[in-house]
Amino acid sequence: MKVKNLIVVFACLSMLTGCASIITHGDKTMPIKTTPSGATVEIKDLFKDKIVSKNTTPFQATLERGDGYFLKKRYAINLSKDGYIQENIELSPELNWVYFGNILLGGLIGMVIVDPATGDMWQYSEDIIDVKLYPDTPEGRLAKENNTKEKIAKEKEAKIKSVYDVR
Repeated sequence: MKVKNLIVVFACLSMLTGCASIITHGDKTMPIKTTPSGATVEIKDLFKDKIVSKNTTPFQATLERGDGYFLKKRYAINLSKDGYIQENIELSPELNWVYFGNILLGGLIGMVIVDPATGDMWQYSEDIIDVKLYPDTPEGRLAKENNTKEKIAKEKEAKIKSVYDVR
């Protein structure tokens, strides 16, 4: 009888948790670096239209995952340094695959209440933001443009390869 009661209690407690909240809980700490270092970083919460952090690279940013019930956070990150071309990055988390663990462990409460309310149903794909700043000169602009073209070509190549890998 005691074992049966223990199983029932454990089952009930597991229904009060969210799978993503257990595995990947809380805000994301993300290092932000630039080459060269010493750039000004402004992080703007796009939903609230408010600067939430201003610092100098390198530093650790603390970023929220959720922005309300079933809403993900969106940030605009501005990196600037005198004599260099300004960089702007938009950062937003994606659906956390662990969230679907609620089907097995967290139950309906975890899937519909806990993870959406805590924001833990979202996960950033980036672990670090590391940006090269280019001098604000004709040569620097050309180098940045060439680097951007290389990145686009590599991304296209990776997408094509992933399509063939699926087959």
